[in-house]
Amino acid sequence: MTSPSKSALYVYNAENRLVRATVQSGNNVSVEEYKYDYAGNRIAKSSEGEYTKYLLDVNGELTYVLAEMNYDGTEKCFYTRGDELISQERDGKKSYYVYDGHGSVRALADENGKVTDKYVYDAFGNLISSVGSTKNDFLFCGEQFDPVTGLYYLRARYMNPSVGRFITMDSYEGSIDDPVSLHKYLYANSNPVMYSDPIGQKFLALKILAILGVQLLVIYFMEK
Repeated sequence: MTSPSKSALYVYNAENRLVRATVQSGNNVSVEEYKYDYAGNRIAKSSEGEYTKYLLDVNGELTYVLAEMNYDGTEKCFYTRGDELISQERDGKKSYYVYDGHGSVRALADENGKVTDKYVYDAFGNLISSVGSTKNDFLFCGEQFDPVTGLYYLRARYMNPSVGRFITMDSYEGSIDDPVSLHKYLYANSNPVMYSDPIGQKFLALKILAILGVQLLVIYFMEK
């Protein structure tokens, strides 16, 4: 992958999962490596000599990060979750997540309710501006962002917001009745304002639409 200011070399394993990314920006070269469990969930990241192990909740429809740990197992960051990410505790300091209607993190607040950080995105999740210095990887649609590679980790695949595309092909074959679904790299059917793709595969997006349809049907009968 290349752009006017950055180039990247990606290495994949036999399951087509990203295991190494070498990113060059000017004269600076950064290398990141990733490890996955048997189910394909990312469980560790090594970046510039810093190792992070992820403690995951794998019991729901989506896998979520509950904590980040050092190589020796000591805790770096602990996350509290409900239906969405509520807070993070890092170095003894808690930060609470503030969301917009699309599920993107727009701000962080401290324990007193004071806003410490703010974020502004474009339609595909590129960070247009930010205020504050709190370390936080969860941004657009509440998903995990990597500042070194500039990619969002969406479980099955990684998404590059600078082009609004995934960097690997979709395993979902698509439907001839929905030509847009035949595109193997589109994020959220190229309509990020209306949809999101938290798992990196088409079938979940279609399932979400089906759930919305049931909700609308229930509302219709309630109004009748």
